[in-house]
Amino acid sequence: MKVSPNEIYTLAETQAILKVSRSTVLRLIKKGRIKGAKLGRQYRIVGQEILDLVSPGTEQKDPKMSK
Repeated sequence: MKVSPNEIYTLAETQAILKVSRSTVLRLIKKGRIKGAKLGRQYRIVGQEILDLVSPGTEQKDPKMSK
């Protein structure tokens, strides 16, 4: 499944993409490894958060930070 950085995913979609259980996705959100917005009783996760989790070395670095 291709993950789009600007797409919004449900908890179930996120768990299918990451191939982990529901409780693991919830734990990642609660620990702050990925950001999720709770809407009522459901969570929504932006695709960029998923991409950052699975490939943390590929995010763009701020050139000001390297000085």
